[in-house]
Amino acid sequence: MAGEKEIFAELLNIIEVANRYNVDVDHILQRFEPQIAAYQEPSSSDMYTQQVLPEEYVRFWYKMAKYSLNKGRYPYGFECLINAFEKAVTINHGILIANCIGLFERYKAYAAPEILARYDLWERNDQKDGFNLSDG
Repeated sequence: MAGEKEIFAELLNIIEVANRYNVDVDHILQRFEPQIAAYQEPSSSDMYTQQVLPEEYVRFWYKMAKYSLNKGRYPYGFECLINAFEKAVTINHGILIANCIGLFERYKAYAAPEILARYDLWERNDQKDGFNLSDG
């Protein structure tokens, strides 16, 4: 499990570089495809797992979404973005929520109807909770 944490920390770094400098890292992602597909939020009661890893999990899926959407891989990109957004809401991380919303807004035109319906549901829930996602 410790090795898996390191893999995702390294993959996160690689994806950040790919996004920042528009580098193609598909060959690296393909090599780790089984691990990425199986990447779930770890469950443990220790402080590191409860506080640090959920944020890292959100960042990973957000960066994967950004990379995929930039490449025009919209269905997978939106799937990654939903993972990131829903977890960001769960851990109540305002900046990560705002990042997800911003990325969604940038690529909204490419979203399938079911993705748009989900987004509309998020917006209605957030307005009901007293804040508006589209203010950002």
